Amino acid sequence: MSLISKKSPEQLAQAAAEKERKRREAQELEYAAEGKRAWQAFMSTPVGLARQSFERGDQVFQCSISASGLRTVIIAIAGNVTQSASDPVVILNSVCREGWELVNGSFLVSDEGAALRGDTVGYYLFRRCEANWREADWRDSNVPGVDDERSAS
Repeated sequence: MSLISKKSPEQLAQAAAEKERKRREAQELEYAAEGKRAWQAFMSTPVGLARQSFERGDQVFQCSISASGLRTVIIAIAGNVTQSASDPVVILNSVCREGWELVNGSFLVSDEGAALRGDTVGYYLFRRCEANWREADWRDSNVPGVDDERSAS
């Protein structure tokens, strides 16, 4: 004969609290992982690279942006909230807000090689400009071509 053990209300409440604590802990870990992935994605964009270059104290910064088949890039990040754009002007302005002034831009149209056929790439040279640096504050931005991506929690 087996004994059926009933849990007291205190034990049930304690088990429910432990289950909720574990759920919150897992949610926080996922939130942190999402933030890390977003940060890494941002830091590999022209804007993220400009930020790294500025923080290193570099005097010049160069980047290239493909005009053919332009992909959307993250131009700002705050926690797990990102702002993305595919318009080259928005991206270039975002680089300038990282403390840079556009000095020169040129375009190269490639017709060599199957992988690059017809690709137009803009090459941009910036000089350090402390006056252009500002904290990203795009929460109320209505800039065309800019998308807010908020992570669901």
